[in-house]
Order: sequence, then structure tokens, then C-alpha cells
Amino acid sequence: MHCEEQSRNEDRSINAICQVGVSSFSDGEDLAAYLLRQGWAVARPDAPFEYHVLERIARRQGVGIWEVPVVNLHD
Repeated sequence: MHCEEQSRNEDRSINAICQVGVSSFSDGEDLAAYLLRQGWAVARPDAPFEYHVLERIARRQGVGIWEVPVVNLHD
């Protein structure tokens, strides 16, 4: 994994872009985009437009944290 710091917050946390699978043959995959697509992350209000789109798609597909549990009414 390779992360590039973008900025720091008042609470001393860091905003960074992280890529996984980086090699001399590949730029890797954006970790935030991957987590959003899988439904395991929420886009911050100031996140890039693409992140909000990925979150909306995951919500509509009902994946990850957006999965709606199936209720068995016959039990």
C-alpha cells in the first residue's frame, strides 16, 4: 500500500490518498473507492464527486453496510 498525504486536520488526523497493489506495472487501486464500491465506507461531504457516486451505487445495490437484512415472516 502507498499513501500520499493531502492535508492535516485540527485533530491531527491525516487526509491521504491510498493505493493498494502498487507495482512497477500498475498504479494500484484507490482504497477509498474500493471501500465505497463494496459498501464499507461513507463519502465525506467534501469528498470528490466520484466518491459520492460510488456510495450511492453501493446504497442502491444494498451491499456492505447498506445491506438490508431479509426478514423471514414465517418464523
